[in-house]
Amino acid sequence: MKITKILATALLTGSLAIGTVGIASAATTPEPPPAKPSQEQLCTRVHNVGLRLENLEERVLTHEQKLTTVRDHAAAEGKTDLVAKIDARLARLRERHDKIAARLNELHDKAQGRCDPAGSSATAPSTAA
Repeated sequence: MKITKILATALLTGSLAIGTVGIASAATTPEPPPAKPSQEQLCTRVHNVGLRLENLEERVLTHEQKLTTVRDHAAAEGKTDLVAKIDARLARLRERHDKIAARLNELHDKAQGRCDPAGSSATAPSTAA
């Protein structure tokens, strides 16, 4: 009985040692540095990010209009607790919209002179507020 425990312990210790050596050798393999993206790739990324931000901005504005309608309806019915909750939600939504608009403007400023603005409407800042 003791011999089987000793053999099992030795087998387990050996397999752990071999596994640790394998992990250690795999961690020390050097990785090549990432390749620098070309100007065309950067402009494509700017265009894609701009499109996503514009889509997100449209969704925020649509949601804001819906919430405003619901708030007005709740205020007409005298539901002050609901109006307060909707006002808090509208405030958060407006903060989010301000962040999106700021990011769109920042994106436009960074792309100015580097990417073709005629090829992408996404680099133009949004005027909706």
